[in-house]
Amino acid sequence: MGICKDSLKTTPAVDKTKDSGSKSVFGGLLPRKKTAISTDSVVQTFADNIAEADKKLSDMVIQKTSDLSHEKGVELSNTLKLGNLKNMQMHLDAIIDLMNDYAEIK
Repeated sequence: MGICKDSLKTTPAVDKTKDSGSKSVFGGLLPRKKTAISTDSVVQTFADNIAEADKKLSDMVIQKTSDLSHEKGVELSNTLKLGNLKNMQMHLDAIIDLMNDYAEIK
């Protein structure tokens, strides 16, 4: 039994100390994650992006409502698209409400 156990022991095929100094393939392609980020700028950027998304979504709802009232033959498709836009707008409004609640809690 002892001989069998000794024969099952593996020896390292590659010296790992050689590879520790080399760079990985992805290390050169992907940038490092920035660790020093101001939380105030992140919050402000998030709020700005949400405001911009709300404005753009409102413009899209107005455009799709106009298309629905003037076009003939594709009413079903435009109605579904308008419903999806209004659903997105509802969720975006909920995010804005949660942001306001979060500001009040702070």
